[in-house]
Amino acid sequence: MIISEMEEANKNLKEAKNIAIEALQTAENANKAKTDFLSNMSHDIRTPMNAIIGIISLIRHNAGDKEKVIEYADKIAISSQHL
Repeated sequence: MIISEMEEANKNLKEAKNIAIEALQTAENANKAKTDFLSNMSHDIRTPMNAIIGIISLIRHNAGDKEKVIEYADKIAISSQHL
């Protein structure tokens, strides 16, 4: 009788271990997906923001040239739409 109880306990422990392994794998997959998402979003935000920052510097340098300022403002609008 004690042996069958031990066998049952072992069976329960193996099932619990398998469930824990599956949960760990799911958590690791979710963490990787989160990391990939944040990496992509960081790049997708950083690229247009760098353009906007650079163009603002050009506007400051060419503030007296209305046509250039309008051209730069248009580029800022395009870059901000990419965000």
